[in-house]
Amino acid sequence: MKVVPNFQVLITDARPMKCEGYCENIKIQMCNYHLKTHMFSIEMGGCNIVLSAKWWHKCFPIIMEL
Repeated sequence: MKVVPNFQVLITDARPMKCEGYCENIKIQMCNYHLKTHMFSIEMGGCNIVLSAKWWHKCFPIIMEL
């Protein structure tokens, strides 16, 4: 993991969280879909990985209702 100083991300409730660093060329496989990407490390407590809606849209149609 590479350290990224003074970098934050906004989570769903618009609260900023400090990013500890990032890892390059992470390989992910879900069924027949393969992805190689960079990922940022944040302390989420209990989550192994969080994928954005933008990422999911590459694999599957997304329907969001309010």
